[in-house]
Order: sequence, then C-alpha cells, then structure tokens
Amino acid sequence: MKQKILFAALAGLCLLAAPAHALIEVEGFYWLMTPDGTVRFGSSSVDGTSLDLESDMGFDSAERIPGFKLALGDVHQVGVGYFSMDIEADSRISENVRFGTATFPAGTDVASTWEGDIVQGFYRLNLGSSFARYGLLAGGMYIDFAASMEAEYGRSSQSVKALMPYVGGYFMGYPLPWVGVRGSALASTWDWGDVSASMLDIELAGEFIFTPGVFVAVGYRHTGIDATFDDDNVDIDVTFSGPIAYLGFEW
Repeated sequence: MKQKILFAALAGLCLLAAPAHALIEVEGFYWLMTPDGTVRFGSSSVDGTSLDLESDMGFDSAERIPGFKLALGDVHQVGVGYFSMDIEADSRISENVRFGTATFPAGTDVASTWEGDIVQGFYRLNLGSSFARYGLLAGGMYIDFAASMEAEYGRSSQSVKALMPYVGGYFMGYPLPWVGVRGSALASTWDWGDVSASMLDIELAGEFIFTPGVFVAVGYRHTGIDATFDDDNVDIDVTFSGPIAYLGFEW
C-alpha cells in the first residue's frame, strides 16, 4: 500500500514538473488604455513646463491600442511583443507653457499628440504542466516616444528613445480544462548615460479555451514608466492602464 502511495505521489510530482508542449504561441490583444501622469519636454537650453496628461493636454479618455506577442519554444522560449499608440487631444492651457522650443501663452487652444512604439524581446523559462504553468522572464524593452503641441501660429515636437532591460515572472493555472487564470509582473531599473528610468508592468486575466489551441482572455493591464533624458531635457512619469482582451493560438 505504501509503495502505491509513493508511486502515486512521484507520478503527481512528475506531472507537475512536465513542461507544456506548445511550441508556438501567438497572441493578439486589444487594450482599452487610459493614459495618466505628467510629462516635461524642454529643449537643449530651456526647461519645459511640467504638464498633466489629463488636465493640461486633454488626454482624459480611454484609447484603443492593438498589439501582439509571439513566443517560440517549449521549456526555453524566446519571443517578441509589440504595441503602438497614436493618440490626440485638444485643450485650452491655463498658464504659459514651454514645450520644446516654443512657448504657448495662457488661454491658447492647443492640439496635443502622443505617439509611442514599445517593442519587447524576451526569454521565458516555461515550466509546469497542462494544469499549471509558471516561470521566469527576462528581456529588453525598446521605447520610442514622440509628443507635439500645436496652435494656430506654430508647432513644437520632441522625441526620445531608450532601451531598458527587465526581469519578471508569470503564472497560468487551469482549475478547469476550459478555464484558466493568468498573471505576470515585469520590472526594470536602468541608469545608463543620459537616461535613468524605471518600469513596472502588471497583468492579470481570466482565460477561456474554446477548442484545443484556441483561447481568449480578458483582464487588466497596468504599465508605469518613469524616465529622465538629460541630453534631451525630458522627464516622463506616466502610467497606461485599463482592460485588455486577448485572442491567442497555441501549436
């Protein structure tokens, strides 16, 4: 009897340690993202005015952001993720604003744009079984942000780029064959050259499997970036957060 119990226990441990067998994972997502925080875009010789994305620049509503993620491998996976934003807003500024090389006087109606591309390359250690998967993540994030402010008499723009390494972890559990819970957390602190930055990215979602290899997930994502670019005289302290939906395939 003891041998049977020991055998069952060992079999259970082996099952939990067995890796998932998907070799290709593809996810497309749709993020209803709300931007928040402050930015300051100066020039090489003059500091810019600190602006609130919502109250000063008019970014006060959720934006629709598409993106994707691709992972290859079994236990050891490599992958890439990408999303892009191109958002616009109108506002009337209540104080004199220095933005880049231009000054906008109080009471001016301005149109602001915020464009960003974020590319992630990562390595993922994928452990577990069909009941629970978990592991570590490590990689790099390339950020390319550009912002502009425009009035009837002029326009000013500024852009910054940075590469940030990050580490983190993830978990995917399946209490039922067709229902799962998934989450991940990534973090980075970077100080190199003229760029000092920190990043935190957290996701939590529920997953529903329609057929083997095809799933949808609905959850919430929060990304925070705090970065200073000394050479460009730019400070960014922003968060992007909101509900997110995935459609994915595994082979």
